[in-house]
Amino acid sequence: TGNAVIGGAITGLTTLSVSGTSSIGANITTSSTQGYTGAMTLTGSSATRTLQGTTITASSTIAGGANSLTITGNAIFNGAVTGVTNLSVSGTTSLGADITTTGTQTYIGAFTISGGDRVLTATGNAILFSSTINSDATLTPRSLTISAGSGNTTFSGAIGATYALNALRVNGTVTMGDNITTAGTQNFTGNVIISGANVNLSSMGNSGTGATITF
Repeated sequence: TGNAVIGGAITGLTTLSVSGTSSIGANITTSSTQGYTGAMTLTGSSATRTLQGTTITASSTIAGGANSLTITGNAIFNGAVTGVTNLSVSGTTSLGADITTTGTQTYIGAFTISGGDRVLTATGNAILFSSTINSDATLTPRSLTISAGSGNTTFSGAIGATYALNALRVNGTVTMGDNITTAGTQNFTGNVIISGANVNLSSMGNSGTGATITF
């Protein structure tokens, strides 16, 4: 209860909960959940901080300080992420705020957009989705904007198959490996690469009448 400054590795805990701000300068491993209620800051010099547990919940902002963040487990982001170099999540991701990195973003598990429209930015670097992307419910289709600049965005799983997105915009090259369903527009500003099987693009999700798909 209060603020936490963590300068050495933590292991052997079941759960970890911090009610205030967190300054994280080392790796943290728990056998169950980790919850960070206040703003989180990663400290160090071009380091990689690893948070390992069943579910890692960041209820406020994350300031990367030019460090990388690896989450081994599921991740819930409810505050904006900025200043991180590379971001990687091995489990599922619930995206409740915008994320900006100077390096790559990698999302291995199912990806859910929650609470509103979201933006992912990786300045000139790749953004990889290895699984599905959905809104959080049928009645709340969310829009997703991805800006990778000169980097490549890769969709390996279906988008909107369970709960359709509203609008989808990808600024930069995109590789599509599965179907994409939205209730609103789709806009792809860069080259489009179809990977593997045939891909179907639909803007008639949620029983819609169809919207524009622009290349």
